[in-house]
Amino acid sequence: AFAKKLISQKIKFIWTFVGKNTHKIKENDFIKRNVGLFNFIDDIQNTDETYYPHSDLIKIYLDNDLYVNLARIESFGVTFIESLACGLPVISFKKKGVEEIVIDKKNGYLSSNDNIDYLIEKIKYLQDSKISLNELKKNCQPSVYQFDTNFITNLTIQSYQSLIK
Repeated sequence: AFAKKLISQKIKFIWTFVGKNTHKIKENDFIKRNVGLFNFIDDIQNTDETYYPHSDLIKIYLDNDLYVNLARIESFGVTFIESLACGLPVISFKKKGVEEIVIDKKNGYLSSNDNIDYLIEKIKYLQDSKISLNELKKNCQPSVYQFDTNFITNLTIQSYQSLIK
């Protein structure tokens, strides 16, 4: 339904799906009829790198303009942090796990009440206004510094040191 609305609003897009079993989405009749609008990438295993996310996943984030997540439940929000760290604004629903990470109108847009039309409207707005898209992108990386592993590690060490003194 979401992709159909993007098409009806004449929004140009290529939707990239990444993860296990994304190939199953290809079985959908709508996807089959519009296969050129979708890109499928199997799960990226991190077997040869020390850090997460894998550099192949970072490249995927960097090859896109927006991170759209239509999940109604997102308990950890790792993909939101990863996308923002790569400078990708987030379009999603205002739910637990997301609203602690994404700042509405600063590094993305969040829809209350599962309003898909609002998300479509914001995607169209950002497609038409490169200045606004660039403004959101500029705010992405600074907004997730508080989740940086080194930052968190140093805070934890400082907390333990304060207890020892």
